[in-house]
Amino acid sequence: MKQSFPPNIPFPNELEQLIDWTSQNGYPISGYFELRAGDRDTMFYWFGFRHVDDQLAQFG
Repeated sequence: MKQSFPPNIPFPNELEQLIDWTSQNGYPISGYFELRAGDRDTMFYWFGFRHVDDQLAQFG
């Protein structure tokens, strides 16, 4: 997931801790929520532009 973050956005320690927790404890976190790396196509799909790709870090 770290690789999906733009290089200018630090990867949050809390997100890394959550990833470690799910690796040890499994899913689900809540309901059907699971972590996955974002992709730039999702932002384009929802908003129709790409000029913010290097300013937003996406995960879900």
